[in-house]
Amino acid sequence: MGAFEDFVNVELPLRVSTGTSPAANKFPRATGVGKAVEWLTAAEMLATLAIQRGGGLYRQVPLSTDDYVVGFYPVAITISKVYAITNSGTVTFQLKYRTWTAPWSGGTNILSSPLVADSTGETTTSFANSTIPAESWIVFAASAITAFPGKLLLALKLGVV
Repeated sequence: MGAFEDFVNVELPLRVSTGTSPAANKFPRATGVGKAVEWLTAAEMLATLAIQRGGGLYRQVPLSTDDYVVGFYPVAITISKVYAITNSGTVTFQLKYRTWTAPWSGGTNILSSPLVADSTGETTTSFANSTIPAESWIVFAASAITAFPGKLLLALKLGVV
């Protein structure tokens, strides 16, 4: 599977601590081999699980006017890599983030320049804004297509701030 293997390792909580010590009503999560346990609230755990799955979009017959939500993130995140591929033709797009209360605004560019997805696959680690504030929508905004692409796949590699 290559690059998409990064999206399959999801940590799940084993139990909820209900005592008063050390972390009442929080989920334990190991931070790595030989490292301490981190205690997360239910909201933090759900946000972490969502982020560990990454973000993505599948679009059949993408258009140059497409404006689709990739995901909503209740906690601040960072994007470290973007993957995009079409089955034919190209799709030029920008990723934007928009606040929770203004999902139809112009938004703020995430990529340093529009990415052109093609049938050989494109990736980028070049960002104008890689840190996305809490309670933000990430939106795919297409601006051009060539040769009528039939399908587009987009994936984001994410982390928690």
